[in-house]
Amino acid sequence: LNFGDLVNPPNIEVATVHNHSWIGTPDPNNLEILERTDFAIYRDNPTVVVGVNNGATSALPELLSNAYNTISVGLTDGNHSSGTTTVYGNGRIKPEIVAPHSATSYATPQVSSSALFLQASAKALFPADPDARKSDTIKAIILAGATKEEFNQNIWDRTTARPLDEVYGAGELNIQRAYHILDAGRFSPYPAASATEEGWARESIIAGNS
Repeated sequence: LNFGDLVNPPNIEVATVHNHSWIGTPDPNNLEILERTDFAIYRDNPTVVVGVNNGATSALPELLSNAYNTISVGLTDGNHSSGTTTVYGNGRIKPEIVAPHSATSYATPQVSSSALFLQASAKALFPADPDARKSDTIKAIILAGATKEEFNQNIWDRTTARPLDEVYGAGELNIQRAYHILDAGRFSPYPAASATEEGWARESIIAGNS
């Protein structure tokens, strides 16, 4: 990341997926690390998957779960740190997805290996469309494919102001559903065209200079 370098940005990243099964403690330097991580993801498009802490009462780690562009991972049983970000933009729900394992160090690579599978599939299915392999496309497809049926007593919930559950994020990883979303193909955004039940799009919704 070239941390502490006031002249150079992060080095160009050639890996397409990162798995970070570790967490960082609060530190004044974390903000720069988070900013540089997000910059590298935006510029070079690696899908960066990070774990949150184990233990439902543990604090949400600043590194790397507080970043905007990473995918943060918890556990289906809810025994992980969760809540809203406290640095680098307050109030975003973390983790964004959960996976069925006994520790976040093992759940995290379940998501990162799924991201790698989707990237390889996107390259094979849409060789002329690099947007299918972009990190934000892969992240959106993984979150959209998550299921909620695994949670007892309907404990997963959302509101219009809070689209992710405060503990389970988008739900549990489901690579089969995510693959079908990818495989259904690209659609123009509403209202230009309507998608079927499955499909994806990657478009800017922000006008220039705004």
